[in-house]
Amino acid sequence: MIRKTVFWGLTVVLVAVLVSLIVQSRRLEKQPAPKVTEVVKTAQSSPIRIVAPRELKVVSLKMKFVTTSAEGAQIADALPAAELEVFLKNQGPDSYVGVQLRFNFLGNTNNALGSQNYLVNKAIPAGQITSTGIITLDDVPENAVKCDATIISADFEPQD
Repeated sequence: MIRKTVFWGLTVVLVAVLVSLIVQSRRLEKQPAPKVTEVVKTAQSSPIRIVAPRELKVVSLKMKFVTTSAEGAQIADALPAAELEVFLKNQGPDSYVGVQLRFNFLGNTNNALGSQNYLVNKAIPAGQITSTGIITLDDVPENAVKCDATIISADFEPQD
């Protein structure tokens, strides 16, 4: 008898809780929802990197071997270096900036002795030939006689 009373008592309490939850949720449905404000931000344009762009060509490369020495070092400790000036031609309709160049140093028999990468942060306008200015590279292989340059990548110049 006590079991039946407890069972029916708990069942009535459970039904009362369910009914109150349903009534409460119906009241909340009738209330207007708060307005959602949408915030739209525009991002600054970022450069798009092009790997080995076909529009950019190395027109000419001027190289001069020099020796550099650290401060306080003897003349015998001088390091071989190279001063390079590269002329790049942009044959495309877009301007480029951030050109990554690879300089390959070659020996007498055109064998590769080493290479170095260099980032040119100068703008290269569409349809023009641009000089990189004098680039000094240290730690050039001692028996290098010539050098060639290839374009690894370049970034489109952001449009304003």
